Amino acid sequence: MENARRTVRKTTQRGIRTVLHPSLSRRFPTSDRALRYRRLPHPVFADTLISGQVSAGGNKYAQVFATSFGWCRVYPMKRKEEAHEGLSLLLKRDGVPPSCIMDGSKEQVGGAFKKKLSQAGCRLMQTEPYSPWQNAAESAIRELKRGVGRKMVKTGSPKKLWDHCIEL
Repeated sequence: MENARRTVRKTTQRGIRTVLHPSLSRRFPTSDRALRYRRLPHPVFADTLISGQVSAGGNKYAQVFATSFGWCRVYPMKRKEEAHEGLSLLLKRDGVPPSCIMDGSKEQVGGAFKKKLSQAGCRLMQTEPYSPWQNAAESAIRELKRGVGRKMVKTGSPKKLWDHCIEL
């Protein structure tokens, strides 16, 4: 088993490449985004939270990344088209999941979001239309809104600071 484990570790595409002899010139791929970031061991669900209140920073939306067991990350944004910036922060700070599962919204399925996922080596998967129960980020959004509302009422903070509270 140990020999098999070492073989898989050395022959995988995500391994570290070395040149044994410095005199040999080798060509390495320039796009090493799949090798640069850490890897997460579990799939991540993604969705966009829409707030009814514009924050003091001008944020009206937030990109939510969650897992089926309760782990969650939130990145506030001004427009829906900025969803890929939240993805960049997730990849840089936490790591790259093996797959990212989301609904069919155009800001997540196409454009820069899809391009960054493919460059990082993450598989994009979509839930079936009109089935929000398949996306764990939907329940995370519900719990985030509920928790943020309670915390803001308890502390007496203004509604315009919801984006700071939701990040905490």
